[in-house]
Amino acid sequence: MSLRATLYPISRKAYSAAVDGDMDTFHADDFDESLDIDKAWNVIHYITTGKTDLNFLEGGYSLDIISETAEVHSPEAISNVADTLCSLSISEVVKKLDWNMLQANDVYFAEGGAATSEFIEAQLLSFFDLAKNVQKQDQGLFVTIT
Repeated sequence: MSLRATLYPISRKAYSAAVDGDMDTFHADDFDESLDIDKAWNVIHYITTGKTDLNFLEGGYSLDIISETAEVHSPEAISNVADTLCSLSISEVVKKLDWNMLQANDVYFAEGGAATSEFIEAQLLSFFDLAKNVQKQDQGLFVTIT
Protein backbone atom coordinates (compact mmCIF):
# COMPACT_ATOMS: atom_id res chain seq x y z
CA MET A 1 0.00 0.00 0.00
CA SER A 2 1.31 3.43 -0.91
CA LEU A 3 0.22 6.36 1.24
CA ARG A 4 0.28 9.67 -0.65
CA ALA A 5 -0.52 13.12 0.62
CA THR A 6 -2.26 15.83 -1.35
CA LEU A 7 -2.41 19.39 -0.04
CA TYR A 8 -5.07 21.95 -1.00
CA PRO A 9 -4.88 25.63 -0.03
CA ILE A 10 -8.15 26.69 1.57
CA SER A 11 -9.59 30.01 2.62
CA ARG A 12 -9.86 31.01 6.26
CA LYS A 13 -13.65 30.74 5.80
CA ALA A 14 -13.34 27.12 4.60
CA TYR A 15 -11.05 26.26 7.51
CA SER A 16 -13.53 27.72 10.03
CA ALA A 17 -16.44 25.97 8.31
CA ALA A 18 -14.65 22.60 8.49
CA VAL A 19 -13.89 23.03 12.19
CA ASP A 20 -17.52 24.04 12.82
CA GLY A 21 -18.82 21.02 10.86
CA ASP A 22 -20.35 23.16 8.08
CA MET A 23 -19.34 20.88 5.21
CA ASP A 24 -21.51 22.71 2.66
CA THR A 25 -19.49 25.91 3.14
CA PHE A 26 -16.23 23.93 3.31
CA HIS A 27 -16.95 22.11 0.02
CA ALA A 28 -17.89 25.41 -1.65
CA ASP A 29 -14.24 26.52 -1.42
CA ASP A 30 -12.00 26.45 -4.49
CA PHE A 31 -10.00 23.19 -4.52
CA ASP A 32 -8.50 23.70 -7.99
CA GLU A 33 -4.92 24.15 -6.76
CA SER A 34 -3.20 21.21 -5.11
CA LEU A 35 0.22 19.79 -4.39
CA ASP A 36 0.86 16.07 -4.39
CA ILE A 37 3.83 15.43 -2.09
CA ASP A 38 3.54 11.74 -2.79
CA LYS A 39 5.13 9.53 -0.14
CA ALA A 40 7.36 12.29 1.29
CA TRP A 41 4.70 13.57 3.73
CA ASN A 42 5.90 11.66 6.80
CA VAL A 43 9.56 12.68 6.39
CA ILE A 44 8.38 16.30 5.92
CA HIS A 45 6.36 15.92 9.13
CA TYR A 46 9.53 14.78 10.91
CA ILE A 47 11.59 17.66 9.49
CA THR A 48 9.02 20.28 10.52
CA THR A 49 8.03 18.82 13.92
CA GLY A 50 10.80 16.46 15.03
CA LYS A 51 8.17 13.76 15.59
CA THR A 52 7.93 10.36 13.95
CA ASP A 53 4.21 9.65 14.27
CA LEU A 54 2.08 9.02 11.17
CA ASN A 55 0.72 12.55 10.86
CA PHE A 56 1.31 15.53 8.64
CA LEU A 57 2.21 18.69 10.55
CA GLU A 58 0.90 19.62 14.00
CA GLY A 59 -2.48 20.70 15.25
CA GLY A 60 -4.60 19.63 12.31
CA TYR A 61 -8.32 19.19 12.77
CA SER A 62 -9.47 15.74 11.58
CA LEU A 63 -12.42 15.48 9.24
CA ASP A 64 -14.56 12.38 8.81
CA ILE A 65 -15.36 13.00 5.15
CA ILE A 66 -13.36 10.16 3.58
CA SER A 67 -12.26 6.77 4.88
CA GLU A 68 -8.59 7.81 4.87
CA THR A 69 -6.91 10.70 6.69
CA ALA A 70 -8.37 14.14 6.01
CA GLU A 71 -7.54 17.19 8.06
CA VAL A 72 -7.47 20.96 7.90
CA HIS A 73 -4.71 23.23 9.19
CA SER A 74 -5.26 26.83 10.18
CA PRO A 75 -3.62 29.78 8.42
CA GLU A 76 -1.68 30.43 11.64
CA ALA A 77 -0.31 26.87 11.74
CA ILE A 78 0.81 27.05 8.11
CA SER A 79 2.37 30.46 8.72
CA ASN A 80 4.37 28.96 11.61
CA VAL A 81 5.57 26.10 9.38
CA ALA A 82 6.55 28.55 6.63
CA ASP A 83 8.51 30.63 9.16
CA THR A 84 10.27 27.50 10.43
CA LEU A 85 11.20 26.43 6.92
CA CYS A 86 12.51 29.92 6.10
CA SER A 87 15.10 29.48 8.83
CA LEU A 88 16.40 26.20 7.37
CA SER A 89 18.69 25.24 4.53
CA ILE A 90 16.54 22.54 2.95
CA SER A 91 19.46 20.73 1.30
CA GLU A 92 21.43 20.72 4.59
CA VAL A 93 18.43 19.38 6.51
CA VAL A 94 17.99 16.53 4.04
CA LYS A 95 21.72 15.73 4.14
CA LYS A 96 21.58 15.47 7.94
CA LEU A 97 18.61 13.11 8.08
CA ASP A 98 19.34 9.99 10.08
CA TRP A 99 17.74 7.39 7.84
CA ASN A 100 18.47 4.55 10.30
CA MET A 101 16.66 6.40 13.11
CA LEU A 102 13.74 7.21 10.81
CA GLN A 103 13.46 3.57 9.74
CA ALA A 104 13.71 2.41 13.36
CA ASN A 105 10.80 4.72 14.21
CA ASP A 106 8.73 3.49 11.25
CA VAL A 107 8.72 6.85 9.48
CA TYR A 108 6.94 6.15 6.23
CA PHE A 109 9.17 6.20 3.13
CA ALA A 110 12.44 6.62 5.05
CA GLU A 111 14.41 4.30 2.82
CA GLY A 112 17.50 6.51 2.60
CA GLY A 113 20.03 6.72 -0.17
CA ALA A 114 20.75 9.37 -2.77
CA ALA A 115 17.57 8.84 -4.80
CA THR A 116 15.35 9.10 -1.73
CA SER A 117 17.23 12.18 -0.51
CA GLU A 118 16.79 13.90 -3.88
CA PHE A 119 13.10 12.99 -3.93
CA ILE A 120 12.55 14.24 -0.35
CA GLU A 121 14.44 17.47 -1.07
CA ALA A 122 12.37 18.15 -4.20
CA GLN A 123 9.10 17.48 -2.36
CA LEU A 124 10.19 19.59 0.62
CA LEU A 125 11.07 22.49 -1.67
CA SER A 126 7.66 22.19 -3.35
CA PHE A 127 5.97 22.14 0.04
CA PHE A 128 8.02 25.13 1.17
CA ASP A 129 6.94 27.12 -1.90
CA LEU A 130 3.31 26.20 -1.26
CA ALA A 131 3.57 27.10 2.46
CA LYS A 132 5.07 30.52 1.66
CA ASN A 133 2.34 31.19 -0.92
CA VAL A 134 -0.42 30.05 1.47
CA GLN A 135 1.11 32.25 4.20
CA LYS A 136 1.07 35.31 1.93
CA GLN A 137 -2.58 34.72 1.09
CA ASP A 138 -3.61 34.03 4.73
CA GLN A 139 -4.85 30.56 3.83
CA GLY A 140 -4.89 27.21 5.56
CA LEU A 141 -4.43 23.72 4.14
CA PHE A 142 -6.73 20.79 3.57
CA VAL A 143 -4.66 17.58 3.64
CA THR A 144 -5.63 14.12 2.48
CA ILE A 145 -3.47 11.05 2.97
CA THR A 146 -4.80 8.20 0.87
